This record gives sequence, C-alpha cells and structure tokens, in this order.
Amino acid sequence: MGHKEEEKRQDTDIFTIDERLKALKKDEAKIDESIREYETKLWSKGGPLKDNPAFARIQSFGVRLVYGIVYVLLILTASAYSAKSLAFLLAIFSAINAFEFYRMTRVKGSVQSYLIGIPAAFLFPFSALLGVYGLSLVILILMISLCTWFIIDLRTRIIDIAFTFFGACYTGLMLSSMVFIRDSASVFETSYAYGITFTPNMIAALLTLGVFASVWANDSLAYVFGSLFGKHKMVPKLSPKKSWEGFWAGIAASVLVWYAMTFIPGLNLPVCLALFA
Repeated sequence: MGHKEEEKRQDTDIFTIDERLKALKKDEAKIDESIREYETKLWSKGGPLKDNPAFARIQSFGVRLVYGIVYVLLILTASAYSAKSLAFLLAIFSAINAFEFYRMTRVKGSVQSYLIGIPAAFLFPFSALLGVYGLSLVILILMISLCTWFIIDLRTRIIDIAFTFFGACYTGLMLSSMVFIRDSASVFETSYAYGITFTPNMIAALLTLGVFASVWANDSLAYVFGSLFGKHKMVPKLSPKKSWEGFWAGIAASVLVWYAMTFIPGLNLPVCLALFA
C-alpha cells in the first residue's frame, strides 16, 4: 500500500514539474514577443537600442557619416569658389574647434582665455591669404596679448598661457595649411582631359579636397576597424578606445585615397609625390 502511494506521489510530482515547465515556456515566449515588440517600436521611432553594442556602433557611425557628407559639401563648394571663401569657412571651423579644445582641457583652477585664443584661431586662416607674413603677424599679436593678460591678471599661470597659445595654434594654424594649398593655384597650368578643362583653381581645389578626404578616410576606417578588430591598445590612459589595428587601418586608408588621386585626369599627380609627400 505504501509503495503504491509513493508511486502515485511521484507521478503527481512529475506532472506538476511538467506543468511548471510548460508554464515557464509560455512565459518565455511571451517575454521574447514583448522584447521583439519593444525593439520594433524603437526601430520605428529611431530610438537607440542601448543593450545592443553593435547597433550603438552602427548608429554612431551613421551620425558621423551624415556630418561628414555635409562637411564634404561645404568644403568642396567653398574650395571650388575661391581661396577667400575657403579661408572664411575654415576660420569658422577653427573658432569652433578652439572652443571645444579649451572646454575639454579646462581643469579645476585653470583660467584659459577664450577671449584671446578663439579670435586668434579665427584669424589664422585669413592671415594665410597674406602668406607667411600674415601668419607671423597673428602669432605676434597672440603672444603680446597673452603676455599682457599674464601681467594684468594675477590668477594667470604659465600653464594657462601655454594651453591658450597651443589651442589657437593647434586649431587655427593647422587648418591654415589648407588655405596655402588652395591658394597655390598660380603654380599650376591649365590642362585638358576627356573634354574637360582643368583650370588651376580646379586643380588646387581637388588637392585641398584630397587632404580632407584622406583625413576623413583615416578617421572612419580607423574607427570601424578598431571597433571590430582592435585588441592592442595604443595609449589606454589617454584614449582607451584607440588601438594599433585601427591606427594602421587608418594609415592604409589615407594612402589609398592619395593613390586614387593619381588617377584623376588632368591632375597629373605623380604616384611617388602622392604617397610620400
């Protein structure tokens, strides 16, 4: 009698477990369905899937791509029009970049001068239209302004002067080289290829675009390749996401851009000059 009761109890326990498993499977199916509905809503609304790193990377790259396309169109239009229009556009970019630089490098106790650094960064591309003398004049005015600021404001430290000076030069002076390239149209001669007349202005604009295209290719491929295959970190303390794999992928992308530039008819750009200059 006791043996039969034990078997009956075991059968009841097995039935109960089976019922619980079936209920759990139903609940799991409901949860999966809810997750799919939630993801569908987010996709339809354009919302980010925060728990999906791959989607976050794709979304970030998409935003960069859109900004890059707008950036290309602005640079190409300004460069093709004239050196002055390019200088004006680069002056705006320089001022924005200088502001971001000072904002990122600002630490507790620092008193970096936005009123000196940002105007200097803005003036650098315009001064490039006057050649080396124009750049030298802006640098001289910047140094005199910083020395005056250091004497008048007792809170100012040497490190504040250094960051302010470096920020203006790093943003404005660096971009001024693009104005030099665009303003070098006088050294080129008019050429003809496939029925197209390549004027000196057009050639200079193409070279300017090549510089920006190589930088964009470097940044984009380094980001994508580093995100997917990056394992060896370059400088973890300063930039934990930068990897050597992304670095070399970016270099290869820049080289390929300049190699492709040699195939543009009418440009007559030697391969050795494009790859190693």
